[in-house]
Parts: sequence; structure tokens; C-alpha cells
Amino acid sequence: MPIPLLSGTGATGVPLTVHASYSREEILPALGQADIGGFLPGDFREGVKWCEAAKTDALLITLEKDEKDFSPQTRYRDFALSETRFHWESQNQTSATSPTGLRYQHHVEQGSQVLLFVRRYKTTDIGGAQPWMLLGPARYEKHESSKPMAITWKLEHPIPADVLTYAKAVAAG
Repeated sequence: MPIPLLSGTGATGVPLTVHASYSREEILPALGQADIGGFLPGDFREGVKWCEAAKTDALLITLEKDEKDFSPQTRYRDFALSETRFHWESQNQTSATSPTGLRYQHHVEQGSQVLLFVRRYKTTDIGGAQPWMLLGPARYEKHESSKPMAITWKLEHPIPADVLTYAKAVAAG
């Protein structure tokens, strides 16, 4: 059964469904960052986008990072800890005291939300971009270190079993 983003998460008016898959070209317009079929911001290649109008941090996470697509500096360790907890590393320049780091830590009090999107690989078997699955809204739980911050997010909805299997396997590999 589809799980729409509900107003309790701060996602009122965001036309996305939890556990559905989306392309970058669908995610950005849904978060007010572009028009469908229009220009897409170039600063979204990092997989992190603060969407001011929607008061949303969109975290687009590729779990299995191939050396040909990701530099050693961007092969962040992102993986599921359990069906409702996710370990994510911020961008290298994000410290716990930076505006972005503080927004991650205090998003609930500030009235913003964090949405986690995951995909296993960057590309499909036939070469196109693999879509991301929206795991849903997440709440900051804790972090360790800085530049990058290693954040534990608590998801509002359990990760589907098939995704959980490969999302946890990344940590072992």
C-alpha cells in the first residue's frame, strides 16, 4: 500500500510516496527545485540538496560506490544499521558547527525535514541512471566526527526487506 508523505513530517504538498522510486528529474520538481522538463540545478551532483521552499534536505545516496564513478574523497560510508536506522556521511566540508551541520542536527526544532533516497548502484545494467527509492522522512539521532559528519538517522518507516539486505551488506563490504 502506498505511503504518501504526510503533513506531520512537514512534507505538505510534496507529491512523493515512501518506498516508490524516482529519477533526479522527478525529485527536483517535486521539491520545488525545477520545473518538469525544465532546467535542473547543476549543484545537485553531490547527492545533497537543501530545498528552501520545501524546507527539506534531500539526501540522494548511492550505496555501492564504484571507483570509476566516485573519488576516494566521495566514497562515503552510507549503510543501513537496522530497518529503521541509517548511517550516512555528510560531505567532507560539513562540520558539526557549520550551518549545514547545525541544520541537520536541529531540523525538527527548525521546522525542516530530511528525506533519504537510496539506490544500490549509480547505473542500471543497460547503462541508464538507476532511480532512487524514497525511504522517507528521517530524524537526526546522533553523529560522530566532523568533516564528514557520520550521522545516524532514524527513519519513520521501516526499510523494505529487499533494500535492507543490500543496504546492510554495504557495511560489511
